[in-house]
Amino acid sequence: MTAAGEAFGRIVTAMEEMNGQVEQMSHAASALRRDSRQVTETVEAFAQIAADTSGQTQNVAAATEQQAAAMQQIARSTELLHQLAQGLQKAVERFRY
Repeated sequence: MTAAGEAFGRIVTAMEEMNGQVEQMSHAASALRRDSRQVTETVEAFAQIAADTSGQTQNVAAATEQQAAAMQQIARSTELLHQLAQGLQKAVERFRY
């Protein structure tokens, strides 16, 4: 074989190795894109869960405020009823004597 033939053979071998490396890089890039999509989907799912939880928390807070207001109204009504009962009791006592 001549020097030119040997050089050509080395070039062909180097190109085959380079093609193999390019193919490996292509497979790695495809896997990376797939993994990236999965990570993105997972993050989006977590974001949706967080948004849902936040909405539910706001609903619970609103319901708690409504219950607190209702309890205050009940306490005021109870106090008024107590005052009315005392007034009625005093009025009834006047009739006894």
